[in-house]
Amino acid sequence: MKSHHFLLGIDLGTTYLKAILIDEEGKVITEARTQHETSNPKPDYYEQNPIVWWENLKNLLQRILRSVEANNIKGVSFSGQMHGLVLLDKEGAPLIPSITWEDKRAEEISLEMEKRLGWENIKNTLGNKPMPGFTLPKLLWIKRNLPRVYRKTFKVLLPKGFLRYKLTGNLSMELSDASSGLLVNVKNREWAEDIFKEINLDLDKLPKLYESTDVTGRVTDRAAKLPMISALSPRPRLLLGLVTSRPEQLGVELTRRESFLQLLELVDKFIQSQTTFTLSLKGGFTLFVMPSRING
Repeated sequence: MKSHHFLLGIDLGTTYLKAILIDEEGKVITEARTQHETSNPKPDYYEQNPIVWWENLKNLLQRILRSVEANNIKGVSFSGQMHGLVLLDKEGAPLIPSITWEDKRAEEISLEMEKRLGWENIKNTLGNKPMPGFTLPKLLWIKRNLPRVYRKTFKVLLPKGFLRYKLTGNLSMELSDASSGLLVNVKNREWAEDIFKEINLDLDKLPKLYESTDVTGRVTDRAAKLPMISALSPRPRLLLGLVTSRPEQLGVELTRRESFLQLLELVDKFIQSQTTFTLSLKGGFTLFVMPSRING
């Protein structure tokens, strides 16, 4: 019997925003993409506009939802570029452009953090050394160099979290993303409170932390009524990670660039190396793959 239930995946990449609709068997029904720009206002500064992401998502959803009845979409999930810093005020508006993972303005602060906190403390608490592309050093850079922006910051989000917020009204961060940005204590899977105290950052600026498989909310009536996504039902659940109904499947072959959008399994294994350390599923860790080159 042909499935009439569908899952929607949204991937906010560095260059493209992509959406894919699949049925319950993993068959691709339709997909769409649109490009966004990265600005380079100064040497080593790389920024993107979160409002452009949102406008592009509305247009993509309009295209995707021509293929199916919105009430048959049973779940929405996100993946996206890592480490980016999105600062929202109390009204939920971005205060500045998002500082992307490519940005190197926090290089000196990263070196200072390592010296101040000590490598053993960093390794045992955060699991990886500070680097300028990571979220935590960039937030400290904001406090020191843009203090007014820091004071006005209500919540810190990551790129895909901003789109999730626009659809659900839920301010949240997913555990593997938060960990890769040096925001999480890898031992207790909670915010790195002691680290924040040591470097004088405000923990209350962080949103609620969710596991990768947690349901974070539902599409709001307001989002569903927007002109570009008027067909989107407020019923679909928003998931943080892509989950599978067959947990025994722990691998997927990535042979084409489209395969990244079809990744339905999270790998419940422990992976640790000198360059990568990322949390995911309860009771385990997620394989974090960093390909050397991805076309498109």
